[in-house]
Amino acid sequence: MLRNHKERDNVANICYTYDKMKARITYNLPEDNTAYRQANKALDMVIALYDISQYLRKVDRYDTGDDIEKIREMFYDILSQYDINLDNLIE
Repeated sequence: MLRNHKERDNVANICYTYDKMKARITYNLPEDNTAYRQANKALDMVIALYDISQYLRKVDRYDTGDDIEKIREMFYDILSQYDINLDNLIE
């Protein structure tokens, strides 16, 4: 799991330096506030989804005995680590 911003930034640098193309996205705030927040959290969401997939792989592969409540708890813990609030991103 990527636990800190330095690791996250390293992943971001790899992603962004791969292709030299540039793009600029413009938002009309406050009308596009939800779309802006979604785009702003996109990298954190990708990393969180990766962490969740690795956790689920571990549960499946090693039969950890985790029940659905434990898995749900881990899901929201990972989202919280990356400051992702689904309610704020879906309005």
